[in-house]
Amino acid sequence: MILPDGYQQEGELTPISMGTGCTFAGPAPYFPATEGEFLIGVRQAADPIAVAARPGLEVDDVYEFIATVATRLSPADIERVRLDPDVTVIEQNRRADLT
Repeated sequence: MILPDGYQQEGELTPISMGTGCTFAGPAPYFPATEGEFLIGVRQAADPIAVAARPGLEVDDVYEFIATVATRLSPADIERVRLDPDVTVIEQNRRADLT
């Protein structure tokens, strides 16, 4: 099978470039989800801390450059936050070690 530059067939261990300066010699790293921890993304015009405060959430971290907060959510919290028109995405947080 002929693949475009930068791709490899499954099972091959030759280095490839991802266009980001990163090179992998095998499978990409896997970062499992962190139980109960979520990222809430909001519209750029919205204040992420104010959006999280509406349902009374405790904010663990703020990522202003991507209009996102990290917080712990229960299933009921998720359903409540999903209804906020300023919320664009809710996803489970993942811890990554990029060293």
